[in-house]
Amino acid sequence: MKKIILGILGSMLVLNAGSWSTVSGMFMKEVKPDKKYTLDTVGVNIRVYEWSPLGSKDKLCVLVFPNASDDKVAVPVMQCFKK
Repeated sequence: MKKIILGILGSMLVLNAGSWSTVSGMFMKEVKPDKKYTLDTVGVNIRVYEWSPLGSKDKLCVLVFPNASDDKVAVPVMQCFKK
């Protein structure tokens, strides 16, 4: 009986991508951005995150998350460059 329950729980964990991401991400080091802010533009609030990658401190990465309006899809954009 225990094997069946463990098998079902294991299957649910593997098949559910959200749960798998949560479990696998629990053991990763959390890195905070160097800077985070919003750009208040007309009709759209844009979130911006800046950080230096752990393996390459001479670079700066910027990640921009625009808010999507009802009829448009907003795609995040990331760019890394030398400081």
